[in-house]
Amino acid sequence: MAAFLQALDNATPMQNGQPSLSVRGAANGRPSARPLTAALRGAGIAAPASGGMEVDRPRRGAANRLERTIGSSSTELPPRGSGPSSRSRTNLPYNRPTSSSAPPSRGSGSAGRASRINPNIDPGRLPQGHIRHTLPGDPEAVNALRAELNKLLASKELEAWIVSRHIAPGQVDLSALDQDPFLRQHNIPGLAHPSAPRAAMANTFWHLLDKMIQKAGTPITTLSLARNSLTNAYQFHNLASRLPHIRALDLSQNNFDSILQLEELLSRGEKRGKATGGGGLKALIELKLDGCPFREKMLASPGGDQKYQHEILKRFPGLLILDQINLNRIVFPIERQAKVILTNEERDKLKARPFTFPVDVQGGLMDDDVVKDFSMSFCAKFFPLFDSDRQQLLPAYAQSATISMSANTPSSYSYLASKLATSKLTRPKPLPMEPWSNLPSRNFLKTIKTAEDRMRTLKMSADSADLVAWWQRVPKTSHPLNDAAKWCFDAFVAGGQGRDTKLCLVVQGEFAEGDSGCLRSFSRTFILADVPEGSAAQAAGWPVSILSDTTIVYGYLSNGAFADDRSLAKHGVTVQPIDVTIATAPPPPAMVSMANPTDPKEAMVRQMMQQTGMNMQFASMCLEQNGWVYDIAVNNFEEIRSTIPPEAFQQ
Repeated sequence: MAAFLQALDNATPMQNGQPSLSVRGAANGRPSARPLTAALRGAGIAAPASGGMEVDRPRRGAANRLERTIGSSSTELPPRGSGPSSRSRTNLPYNRPTSSSAPPSRGSGSAGRASRINPNIDPGRLPQGHIRHTLPGDPEAVNALRAELNKLLASKELEAWIVSRHIAPGQVDLSALDQDPFLRQHNIPGLAHPSAPRAAMANTFWHLLDKMIQKAGTPITTLSLARNSLTNAYQFHNLASRLPHIRALDLSQNNFDSILQLEELLSRGEKRGKATGGGGLKALIELKLDGCPFREKMLASPGGDQKYQHEILKRFPGLLILDQINLNRIVFPIERQAKVILTNEERDKLKARPFTFPVDVQGGLMDDDVVKDFSMSFCAKFFPLFDSDRQQLLPAYAQSATISMSANTPSSYSYLASKLATSKLTRPKPLPMEPWSNLPSRNFLKTIKTAEDRMRTLKMSADSADLVAWWQRVPKTSHPLNDAAKWCFDAFVAGGQGRDTKLCLVVQGEFAEGDSGCLRSFSRTFILADVPEGSAAQAAGWPVSILSDTTIVYGYLSNGAFADDRSLAKHGVTVQPIDVTIATAPPPPAMVSMANPTDPKEAMVRQMMQQTGMNMQFASMCLEQNGWVYDIAVNNFEEIRSTIPPEAFQQ
């Protein structure tokens, strides 16, 4: 952005434009013909434009109630069609064309009465002599402007103008377009002008930038749209698809009064909170919003700096610079890639390729028999009590344990009921997910509105009274305890030695909700430790103590993802193991420093690994980039958790 600002200093100052006006009323110095016309129409007769009279007929349809303008040729509309049904635009607002072929007839009934309504009280038309601005969406103004845009689009003039706005390699300045001499010379208003077809104009600019600059081999990485008086970002909804490589975007000095207006820059998946959703400005790392009303309002509120930064980063998680200020962010050496749009030929090639998987569907993973024994004995005690008496689970949780839950909210049909039903008409309605999504949980899109709520509900301390009250709100469950095929267990050692060993247990399966029999799938992750001597867990007969309990509830997914009897080798799909030779790379500097057991940072890294689930390499990077301040590192980790790549959690 600094290079862009330097290049921008060479720009030429421009002048302001004025909104166009249109005048309604009598024209050409003639007195208004409206009183005479109204009198004739009251008698059921209308005076034609040139001599003679014809009998008035009732008008039908909304097309006949178009706004009528007197005298001005610039606002005349072409006649619709030809023959007796066409209407000529003259200075008589209710004039009908003369037709010698149309047989005379007299209106009667309700249609005849409707034709004699006083024209001055017509709600679809402004009073005589009224002066008004051309309104947004005015068909005449929009069509005229689109015709001008189409004419310019086919010319070399607009292409040369776009190239002149390319002030440096990859840097484009589209600021203050309403003051641009070229656009004013061709009567093209700015993006925020009331009469501008904003989406059409913006799409024209994006198309030309792509055609004249990007396809010439220079991807656009910096774009300025400052000082355009923009009140919304609707015209930006195609920006990401045309210019996906933008890294710096300047929207300063515009009139955005709500941060929600910036969501037009996001893809559909990003609007739903999925940071990796296709499309969007994945390469964006710098954003400038100085002078926008919503920004100034947020910064003026208590704690506005953090709230403003949180709301911006929630929508643009890849930002490193905001309003020319470097953010204190955790940066992993992985770039967010723009969505690749394949051609039909490329899609056909992919479809023609046979599907091949390196491994087949397999069951659960157990490190060894000791891990398996601990895991199975824990599950055999935990899940029956969770279904019958959850209060007896309290001794199993350590005093510092945390518990968290999230619900994947699409409605779930009962799988068993669906099998029994003969058609969709007799299938029972799905149960809503609100009993799960309304729980105090980490469902940010459903329950979290502020940064404080987000940090407070990421994890809840397992206080006995609070945990019992929370479990009472969790719907009753019934797990299939006698069917091993509906369960999948993955257990492995997460770290530590001796009595400090931590065990990670991931349980996937299904349960029936309440008395309805509606099935739901779940994934539950436990961090387990050895039972302390003399603890309540040991007295209650628990083999391990729970340090962390994280649950995700889904609609019913069946056990196809982990059933041993469901092979992928069918319908032309093959399973071909791949010989992979893994080269031993030198450890990163952060891991080399871990070799010293007396280093005080080692304990901090292991604590970060335990709390976040990241491996040693990424935990070290996280702490190092935050100056080895543990609290700041954890807070920043939670801010960008959804954007962290999966390899950060592979042990």
